[in-house]
Amino acid sequence: MAENDQIPAYLDTFPDLLRGRARGAIAQSIIESMHRRIDEQRQQLIDRYSKIPQTFVLQGPHPPLLLEAQQLWVEAHFYSCVAMCGITAERILLDLFKKTLAARVADKLPTVSDAARRALEKAGAKAITHFLVHVGALKKEAFKPLQELAALRNKYAHAAGSNEMTDALRAIQLLHCLIEATVSVFNDREANGGLTSLEIVAVTSEDDVKRLSEAESSTT
Repeated sequence: MAENDQIPAYLDTFPDLLRGRARGAIAQSIIESMHRRIDEQRQQLIDRYSKIPQTFVLQGPHPPLLLEAQQLWVEAHFYSCVAMCGITAERILLDLFKKTLAARVADKLPTVSDAARRALEKAGAKAITHFLVHVGALKKEAFKPLQELAALRNKYAHAAGSNEMTDALRAIQLLHCLIEATVSVFNDREANGGLTSLEIVAVTSEDDVKRLSEAESSTT
């Protein structure tokens, strides 16, 4: 074979020339193939789902990101799961930073513009984490899990991971450590002396249901 000859490579087992027109019998065949794959992996899917930490999360922009990270874990997309956990954690941090940031100018507290805040965000997630911990907006116990999650994300972003399944589960666990310190409904109750809203998603534990019922009873 000549040096300049190119060998074709396909992501699928064979090139699918009809993918752009997957209708009728072809579409049905694809659906059946997906169903078979799920059936074949059913027990593994259930096992991975059962390992997800359980929590209540306040309504807002974060539940969709959290659910996507969890879904990637369940479906065994481990590299993507680690990345999504890091992305979700950073989104939570940046939103907390936006909520916390203030500036005093001539004894006034003007609203910090988005442009000014974005300029500060360029300092990086680690600096923002330090800031939030020092001003008391983030619990100190959340700092180490965040640093470990950031290290995992960087490792997989540079294709340096070697134990994808274990690291993906660890990333999920570390993300939930941050959630419990920030957007968990129970953290919100602790900070405000009572439940401020019943807009809650991701009810995933009977123990948490019992805790929520007791919390509601104690405030009535």
